[in-house]
Order: sequence, then structure tokens, then C-alpha cells
Amino acid sequence: MALMDIPMFFVFGLPRSGTTWLGNLVARCNKEGLVCHEAHNSDFRMDTTAPFRPWEAQGYVDGPRHDRVTKYLSDKRPTADFYGEVTPRLRYFSAQILNRYPHARHIHLVRDPRATVRSMIQFGYYSASGGRRHRVVAPYPDKWTQIERTAWAWAFGHHLIRQTSPVSVRLEDLLTNWTTVEMFADHLKIRIEKGKWEKSRTVKVNPSNETMAPWESWTEEEQDSLVRMCGTEARQYGYLET
Repeated sequence: MALMDIPMFFVFGLPRSGTTWLGNLVARCNKEGLVCHEAHNSDFRMDTTAPFRPWEAQGYVDGPRHDRVTKYLSDKRPTADFYGEVTPRLRYFSAQILNRYPHARHIHLVRDPRATVRSMIQFGYYSASGGRRHRVVAPYPDKWTQIERTAWAWAFGHHLIRQTSPVSVRLEDLLTNWTTVEMFADHLKIRIEKGKWEKSRTVKVNPSNETMAPWESWTEEEQDSLVRMCGTEARQYGYLET
């Protein structure tokens, strides 16, 4: 069956926001479909251009990415009843994805920036040199700290997703509230088994290296810098109320 002829869904989020855990859970509960997490490495090349050159991102989505997804589906599960992605790699061009697949269901996955920023830093995101510096998407002032750069990127990425996927779900609620899980599954027209969800909640996927202190131990200056950079966006999802 052709890609455009089957149901599709996309869960858009940021790195270190639970996409691996959620993608694994959805895949285990929906074996009749093909559920992917970061399946297409070519998406990385859009990280630094998509927000500022959307026409290039649209050309990529309409052409080589569509062809790649079609082949991936044909190779992996040609009889799949649906195709879905749970991935942070599309955070800067969710609009172009939905332009290409207007029939696709979609939702916005969010995690508290106080946890996400810390986890991203521990994985080397937005460092001043080396590591994952190439994922910086804007010319930051040299005076910005890694916390400021990462918090800005958290806000920027979620702001872009929110423009095209206004329905959001918080990772914290998916981990603790079965009613939220049911609403999430119903929105995407997929199945999540309660027993598998309960077993998965305590499983750590891609754990951080714990080299950075938790939020409660940050200095007042560090906390203020995070709130300054992403507080407005965070409050859209009920974070940083105090």
C-alpha cells in the first residue's frame, strides 16, 4: 500500500523529552503498524537551515525524505496498517511535514525544561565547542552560557511545534496518569495497553550521565537564566508557574 494511502501520525518533541521511551511503548502496542523513532538520519541536515530557510525544508520533505520514508516502509513492513514517527528530529520543520501529509494525525510532546535542559547539557547539546555544537540553530552571543543556549533552544523548538501542533501532552502526565495516556492514544487513533504502560514507566531509556546537579541545586543565577530564556514558552504548558 502506498504511503499516502495509509493512516499516519507524528509525535513532535525535543531531544531528551521521552521520545525514545514513548516510541518504544507505542511500537510494542501496535505491531500491525510501523512506528519509528529517529529512523531517518538525513533529518539532521535540516537542523540548522529549516527554521530560516523553510522552502529548503519543504523541498527536502516533499522529495528525498518522502522517497526515503516510502522505501523504509516497503523494506520494513510493506503490509503495515499505518505509519508513525515519534521523534525530536522534526522539531524545526513540523510545518513542512504536515504540509506534505495533511491527513496525518499529530501531537506535541513536552517535558519540563528544568529536566530537559539539564539532560541535554549532560549529553553535550549546545556546548561552546565540540560535542553537539552543530545542533545550534541561531547565532548566539558569545556571552551566553550553555544553560542560556540550551534553554533558548528549548523554547524556540517548542514554539515552532506549537504553531502547527497546538494539542500538547506532557511527558510527566504520560508517565503518571493513565487517563492522559488514553486521551493521547485516542487522539492518534492508536492502542496502548495498560499493562505494558505500567511496566514501562520505571524503565530508564537513554539515561543521562548525571554530571550536572538537579534544578534544586542550581545557583540562583543559573535558575534565573533558564527562566529568562524559556519561561514564557514553558508557561504555555503549565511549567515554571512559581
